[in-house]
Amino acid sequence: TMWIDFGQTTSYSGTGNTVYDISPAADAYITLYGSPTFNNLDGGGSEQFDGSTQYGIGTNTPLALTAYTKSFWFKLAGYTFNNNIVSSNS
Repeated sequence: TMWIDFGQTTSYSGTGNTVYDISPAADAYITLYGSPTFNNLDGGGSEQFDGSTQYGIGTNTPLALTAYTKSFWFKLAGYTFNNNIVSSNS
């Protein structure tokens, strides 16, 4: 299991480009690219991505390449056909 939470300062301080795993194993992290915007007003904390040039890449993530589940909360500012919220290139 990997747990990242922009609303908890132990996972993300509100600045910088590293989001830490706060699961019991706590051995993974996400590096943010493209300078997404941190929002501490939306229910504790969230990160706003532009949908094209802003993303995160995980290191030491415990996700298998063939079977895993992604679960998250999100708030859309708008919607277009075929939006891809979470993807992988592997």
